[in-house]
Amino acid sequence: MGERLTTSIVLYGQIEPNDIKQWNDFYLFSKEIITSLNFKPNYIGISGDSFQDSKLRTLVRTEKKLLKSFEKEEYIEALEVYALPQDFTIAAFDYNVYIARSKQVEFDHILATFTSEVFKDLDQERLVDLLKRFIVFKSGEIFQLSNLESPQIYASKANALTAFKTLSILKEITK
Repeated sequence: MGERLTTSIVLYGQIEPNDIKQWNDFYLFSKEIITSLNFKPNYIGISGDSFQDSKLRTLVRTEKKLLKSFEKEEYIEALEVYALPQDFTIAAFDYNVYIARSKQVEFDHILATFTSEVFKDLDQERLVDLLKRFIVFKSGEIFQLSNLESPQIYASKANALTAFKTLSILKEITK
């Protein structure tokens, strides 16, 4: 897959790692959003007690273990749900939809990234409101960025704004 423009919603705030019901609800919600866009949620990335290696896994092979982890109320640090095309090469760049909730970096956040074509058909306001249920919201934004510049890196605030050549902040999200 080549370079393409993505549009993302990022919400910053506080995520309670021990609220397992909220992690479970976020997981189910992410699958629902992806399915509603006519994609299939097919890969997940998880970091937590039962998932130490942060490896990308197929949803079909991992869902049972994830649900068991929720049942046991194990610690979860990050959860990513992907809709990847069958011919993907690199998951970090080739996804159609990527939805994540993370405490792995300094800034707790939720990130929902879509191809820009898919994003234009979304009810942005409603999606933002729904995503806010999974974080004690402080701030956020909607931005466009090349998939090759990695919306995940931008959202984690790992690099300076000047590092992103294709970045366009479309909207600041306040309370």
